[in-house]
Amino acid sequence: MTNGGRSFEDDVRRVARLLWSEDAFSGAALVDGRERDGIFETRDTVNIVECTISRNRDKAVEDAKKTAETVQKFRKDRPKHINGWLITLHEPTADQRTATQRFSHSVRLLSFDQFRSLLFNGRQYLRCRADYRFGSVADPITKAAIIDIKNYIPVDLFESGSQTNVNIETTIVSLQANELNRFVLLGEYGSGKSVTLRNIFFRIKDSYQQNSAASVPIYLNLRDHTGQKNPVEALERHARNIGYPGNSGDLVRAWRAGFTTLLLDGFDEMATAGWGGSLQKVRTHRYSGMTLVRKFIEESPKETSVILAGRHNFFDNPKEMAHSLGVEKGFSILNTSDFTEEQAKSFLKSLGISANLPGWMPRRPLLLAYLAARGFLTPSITAESSKLSPAAGWDNLLTMICEREAQQDDRLDPTTVRTLLERLSTLARATEDGRGRIDILTIQNTFRDIAGFPPDEAAQQFILRLPALGPTSLEDSSREFVDGQIADAARAGDVLRFIDHPHNNGYLFEGAVCPLGEISTNLISERISDGHLKPAVFVNAIKIAAQNDENEQLAMDLAVVLTRSPEISFKDKIVIQGAVCDHLLLDDATRQLSNLIFDDCLFHMCEISKDVPPTNIPQFNNCLFGVLDGYFGKDDLPKNFVNPDISEFALAAETSAQILHADIPEGLKILLVVLRKLYLQSGAARQESAFYRGAIDSRSAHLVPEVLKLLAKQGLAEEVRHRGKDLWLPNRKESARVRKILSSPMTSSDDLVSEAKSL
Repeated sequence: MTNGGRSFEDDVRRVARLLWSEDAFSGAALVDGRERDGIFETRDTVNIVECTISRNRDKAVEDAKKTAETVQKFRKDRPKHINGWLITLHEPTADQRTATQRFSHSVRLLSFDQFRSLLFNGRQYLRCRADYRFGSVADPITKAAIIDIKNYIPVDLFESGSQTNVNIETTIVSLQANELNRFVLLGEYGSGKSVTLRNIFFRIKDSYQQNSAASVPIYLNLRDHTGQKNPVEALERHARNIGYPGNSGDLVRAWRAGFTTLLLDGFDEMATAGWGGSLQKVRTHRYSGMTLVRKFIEESPKETSVILAGRHNFFDNPKEMAHSLGVEKGFSILNTSDFTEEQAKSFLKSLGISANLPGWMPRRPLLLAYLAARGFLTPSITAESSKLSPAAGWDNLLTMICEREAQQDDRLDPTTVRTLLERLSTLARATEDGRGRIDILTIQNTFRDIAGFPPDEAAQQFILRLPALGPTSLEDSSREFVDGQIADAARAGDVLRFIDHPHNNGYLFEGAVCPLGEISTNLISERISDGHLKPAVFVNAIKIAAQNDENEQLAMDLAVVLTRSPEISFKDKIVIQGAVCDHLLLDDATRQLSNLIFDDCLFHMCEISKDVPPTNIPQFNNCLFGVLDGYFGKDDLPKNFVNPDISEFALAAETSAQILHADIPEGLKILLVVLRKLYLQSGAARQESAFYRGAIDSRSAHLVPEVLKLLAKQGLAEEVRHRGKDLWLPNRKESARVRKILSSPMTSSDDLVSEAKSL
């Protein structure tokens, strides 16, 4: 017998054991010296199974006769109901059906697909699932689920560690062939994760219905399973949600049998318990919240393909993610990439738009779709913003959006519209990702507070079409920001108002858990540098925020702005407790920040320049760090760090060490280090001194300026002067080119690589 025949017999027996689970340990047996592929006895029946991969008429007759003889023998000897089954790999031919008809009183002739349908009707499941929503795939304005996607443009995927591009078409083909694939797909909100999983689902679905794929793609929106920890319960709820007419346990049996491909979308949307008053417990709660995902992975048959998707920054670092999701072994980590410039143009062209996008604007599919649908990507708007920095660009875009929206109601001026949007962005900070889930009553009350009159019918219509916000779901009238960076740009407004009037506005931030991002931090810092915000006023505001137990997050936000603003000096101690920071950058050797104290705080990313003396560094007491850049390990830390919990030291990372110790030209080595810092680490810009940080020796250090000049000449980075410092901004349009260089630098034919090697 061929290996294909043996594998087919194993598949048939696996289905049989689940169909007749009372005799789950039975299998092949000898009867009168002749082997039967399977005999399964339950309380009331005996099932005799024979299977064949042959489409030959005579072989079918031989197997049917052999099975019928065994059935007759058992019927004489046993008081139970005796069933005979002949299972063919392919649909039985007309010749096979006709030739075996005389044994039909004892033997049922079925294809494997028909036999498997007794366990689980895959075709019926796929019909029902295709009409149910797929993760966050929805109209960006109405939030109506999009089932039929027109003008689909796939996003590029790349492997996290090597930055190697992944051919999604090759991956889909291997899934259709039932080859094992297990990976985690990461990306920002609106970057195309759900659309990618949806495409995988429909491609496998089509193959299954054409009998060329052996597994059924089961696509779960994990948001539907908040609070569940048992995969069986989740699959049964999923069957009910999509309206599967069979027994909800069918999905469970198919999954246990290994006849499914699991697509689990949105692990970041599964609600977790609160932090229990201590940020030290945040990882414990995230781990607990992922119990359902871990159990799916633990209990799935080893031959089952599993694909997970979620936000890339939901966990502090890859190590925590792997541990919480249970993907330490056998899983690759992939990332979605923003559209390339060509993809973005094709996407916008399909929407009837030909504007050139500003360099600072992310090429995320959902953001572009929303802005295009609302008419905010006209040539005049994009041209006006194209020469601005990211912070100034977002600020300008918000201004134009609010000016346009104010024209819809003559009682509202642009300032009022913007203040309303900024207030809602503050309320949205009560959610971890800062996009919010703001109920309609809260929005109505906020409108009344800002506009000065309760919303009448016209104002209600204005509220429902507020710019930058869309429905959270179709189930209720709550709203959320369609993009995290739009929300971040708007967050600066209320913080600036607090700084001006710290005794009046502190209550607005009592529920905030989401920190300010790079855009809002820079917007506030620029107000200080241009003289619109006095340093003394700022220092007074941060002191008041730090003294209020309900304003911990606001105090952290202001502390981050303080570190970015050299104009501010302070003498008194400022203590920040129990707050979160996305990115703390300490790169000014002249700043005295030792009176800034962080207690029990969480830093997703913290960078400290080698030029900053330990005496100038803030005090960190019992703080958590996702990534700490500037030191090689705990023994390398100055005394400013008291009882720290650090997941990763960037300087000790394998990739950095491999580059710096690789036997490659020095110019190429420095190019790779600079590209990684500029494109792969957090933040919108890098001070020039940051590129010297790490294990770069004095022999190589002189090449850093030369590499930066190359980047500027090739259009990959731009040098700007800001507050007396030389900063380098990455050109995000070139991200795909950079990843290609990083993935295969020695074989790259890119001109940049060639020039770097010759330095």
